[in-house]
Amino acid sequence: MLLVMAIALTLIISGCTTSSNTSSNNTNNKTTNDTGSTTMGAPGNFSVVEMAYGEAASLDPASSDSYDSASQEVIQNVYETLFYFNGSDINTPIPVLATGYNASPDNLVYTITLRPNIKFHSGDPMNATAVKYSLDRLLLVNNGQASSNFLGTVKGYTDYSNSNHTQADVDAYLKAGGVTVLNDTAVQITLEKPNPDFIKMLTFCACSIINPNFDQAHGGYNATGQTGTAYLTEHEDGTGPFILDHWNHKQEVALKRNDNYWGTKALPSMAYIKEVDDWNTRLLAIQNGDADIVNVDQKNAPDVMNDTNLVVESKYGRLYVLTTCYDQRYWPFNDQRVREAFSESIDYNTYINSQLNGLGQRIGGPIPQGLLGYDTNAKLVPFDPDHAKKLLQDAGFSKSNATTITITYNTGNDNRKTLAQMMKSQIESYDLGITVNVQDMAWPEYTKAMDQSQLPCYIVAWGADYPSTDNFVSCYLAPNGYYTQQIAYKNDSVFALYNQTLTEKDPAKRGDLYKQIQADSFSDYPYSYVYQPSEFLVYKKGLNGVYWNTMTGGEGVLFSTVYK
Repeated sequence: MLLVMAIALTLIISGCTTSSNTSSNNTNNKTTNDTGSTTMGAPGNFSVVEMAYGEAASLDPASSDSYDSASQEVIQNVYETLFYFNGSDINTPIPVLATGYNASPDNLVYTITLRPNIKFHSGDPMNATAVKYSLDRLLLVNNGQASSNFLGTVKGYTDYSNSNHTQADVDAYLKAGGVTVLNDTAVQITLEKPNPDFIKMLTFCACSIINPNFDQAHGGYNATGQTGTAYLTEHEDGTGPFILDHWNHKQEVALKRNDNYWGTKALPSMAYIKEVDDWNTRLLAIQNGDADIVNVDQKNAPDVMNDTNLVVESKYGRLYVLTTCYDQRYWPFNDQRVREAFSESIDYNTYINSQLNGLGQRIGGPIPQGLLGYDTNAKLVPFDPDHAKKLLQDAGFSKSNATTITITYNTGNDNRKTLAQMMKSQIESYDLGITVNVQDMAWPEYTKAMDQSQLPCYIVAWGADYPSTDNFVSCYLAPNGYYTQQIAYKNDSVFALYNQTLTEKDPAKRGDLYKQIQADSFSDYPYSYVYQPSEFLVYKKGLNGVYWNTMTGGEGVLFSTVYK
């Protein structure tokens, strides 16, 4: 997904493109007494306040506009998926709205059983019909990666994806029977080809189960027009532990406890996600007790590391890759020499060590450490100003032909602002008539501009939608990949290698293919792969029940188990 995720330190794409108590058998909740203070177990009368930069773009799980971590954070608190992960674990999906599944011997047919007697916030029943509606809707709206990344192997989808999306095409997809209702508590999903990550894919919030009645009552989606439901952009009817109370744009999203929740009820009575772009304001808020959780960029880590009133949880090697993207539709990035020159103009080590306080590592491609195919011997782009200047001269840049090039980043992200400014300073130092304009854009507008390929050069990141190498390689270096399409990247031999990974059953051989894809795409310089971060979560001492999961949007914490 475009995990443009706003996760503990930086908005990433969350992938992603980007959970705790999603199961009724969570044993980590505490209790409360009649005064509303929380001890061990029941809900209390208190609020949790998070402050971060960037706001949600959409609350519609199927919309490409919600394919970012700021949106996903809200969605994951009000909606639920069939499966998710327990606490901070990301290896084994556990049932949430489902109770379990069986796969056929050829791994093409999945029979999923559902929990009975679950209701949406409106009181309507959650059942197999709602599951089919939600998954079919995701595919029929056909919002690019949000569909193909998660349900792209469902029977009938390939033909539909390649069609003109007429009503006949919609009917043909539905007739193919990829998602079938067996009874009220069982659905069957048939795939066109085996997919070892399929259950993991169902954990992503694009696969959230929505109420068909609520959707249809407010206009419904338009399959032939490939559009979702406008009303669902700012309204919801999920099954989750929180209900949307209000959304004041550019200020806050407020969530109230769902007292009719089917599982273990949320402990906070309210949870607030406040948009505060300025770091000093966020810092002062958590120091003064006005915020419980804050987003902290690596650049600002020293401000919180030694504060004894804060808890700083550190994790190394988040499944996240920061990149500078070069859209090859636009001059001068249609010239490989320019892309290489920009890549060689980044002082990677100084950026990581001095600007980010050493909280990250160089990375040679789109595969982060911790996933199959990560290559410890991968070739790294050098910081080579002399060669970069010569490449730009060879490409025709000179003082006599002045030009301006814009690098864009999202507002409030100090890490990316610093990177853009470092690139500006280095490139302008070549004295070749190049002026670099550093431009920031608010997150919702930024993601739309990326989706519409309106930015020649921009800084963004991909965070895991589900913990798999394919989720990264398919985004950066696969035909029809999310960033591949945004920057018009094309390399037929690389694409052929990617297609081989989809049918290779031997993990070792698949890992070798991933390494080869990374190596063979290196000299194209479609992106500058800058770093994989070590990240941390920062919250007030005395805040308990915090379970940090890298697959959760926002700061990586679901609010339902949090207590004071």
